[in-house]
Amino acid sequence: MKVRFSQMALSELYAELAVRAVNNPAAAEHFYGRLKWAIEQISQHPNGAQEVSARPGVRRISIWGHPYIVYYKVIDGTAVLLRILRLGRPRVGVKL
Repeated sequence: MKVRFSQMALSELYAELAVRAVNNPAAAEHFYGRLKWAIEQISQHPNGAQEVSARPGVRRISIWGHPYIVYYKVIDGTAVLLRILRLGRPRVGVKL
C-alpha cells in the first residue's frame, strides 16, 4: 500500500530530525531508520496496528526504540500519516 505524509506529520518529522541532527547526528540517523521500519510495517500491514478507540479509523504504531507514536489512517487505498508525536509531551488540544 502507498504511504504518504500529511503536512502536519511532515512538519513534525522535519522538526525532530533537525533537532537530532544538530545535537546527535547518529541519533537522527537511527531515528530515521526506525521510522522507515514503521512506515514499511504500515505499508505491508495497514490494518495491523492498534486502532485508536476515540478516533474510528485512526491507527497508531510506535517507533521501536524511540518515544514516538505514528498516527495514520487509510484513505482511498493510501495510508496517510497524520501525526508523529513524542510520548510524554503535553498534548493539550492535539488533533488527529
